[in-house]
Amino acid sequence: MTGNSSSEDRADVLDETHVRRLAPGSGRRIKWLRNLSHAVQQCRFQLVRSNSLLDDAPGAPYFESATAIDPAQQVLDREVEDIVNCAIEEHIEDGMESGTALRVCRFVSRSSVPGVRRLAARVTSIHTNAAVAADVVRILGRMLHGGTHRERVWIAARLLQSESPLARDASAVALEELGGPDAIAALQDAVAVESIPALRADMETSLQELKNSADGLHSPET
Repeated sequence: MTGNSSSEDRADVLDETHVRRLAPGSGRRIKWLRNLSHAVQQCRFQLVRSNSLLDDAPGAPYFESATAIDPAQQVLDREVEDIVNCAIEEHIEDGMESGTALRVCRFVSRSSVPGVRRLAARVTSIHTNAAVAADVVRILGRMLHGGTHRERVWIAARLLQSESPLARDASAVALEELGGPDAIAALQDAVAVESIPALRADMETSLQELKNSADGLHSPET
């Protein structure tokens, strides 16, 4: 193997043939290296799996993994953290979301799809406070920005799977505001599994409103 080989090429040499070349006649070392090769492959599998977790919702767009953040994404992520911190402070102070709404709307208008994708990664994270996620998805549902409609529907659909009833309720309201076939599909799935009767009834109402609005094809952006 030459010095110009890539790191990926170097990781790939740990097959049985190369192991035998590296350690001829040493059974224990061959076994150790083979186990190491298996561990490398498992790590790769876990990385690919974690990068694909955001792609299983109806109409889900591609969201970049946090393992490949470039400087532009780092700037967006700092702005997203400012939004989250603002939402937390407003809940502590008076329960209002006016400052958060302004920040979200400005952020989406300025950064468009790349910004919404970074916001999506943050608010759908299990580490994000449910009340904050609910506030953000409500705002995303109300705002008018046709270029990010698909991404905002994805966020609301994803949060319909949250363990928090607060986040699920806010997401259903947001989907009713956003409209579209993907919103209908997400609400139908949520109604089928919702365990809280009152919340399920609200979701059914939102779903019916969407179906009554030009078969769900209406949205505030159109």
